Amino acid sequence: MVYALPWIALCAWISTVIDSAFGSLVIALLIVMFWPVLTWFATQANHAASFLQYLLPWGYKWWLLHPNVGMFFAGTGVMLAFTVLFGWLGLRHFQKRDL
Repeated sequence: MVYALPWIALCAWISTVIDSAFGSLVIALLIVMFWPVLTWFATQANHAASFLQYLLPWGYKWWLLHPNVGMFFAGTGVMLAFTVLFGWLGLRHFQKRDL
């Protein structure tokens, strides 16, 4: 459940940016599905690009399954931070919209 929160907030932010419901769904799915593929190809070309995975919650997913309790709580904190960030961006854009 903690892993899903940032993705839900990201989709909500995209929904506030795009007026079309179908368009926001397509863009959200493209981001969620193609970001891991993009980072994989970039990592194959240059190992230093492996840090791209940490720009979205995707790179921190294994922290939630780590046997070290400190790493688990760090992963939970990162997921909550992404949730707050994406939620704030969505709220800020939603409040600026002309309703």
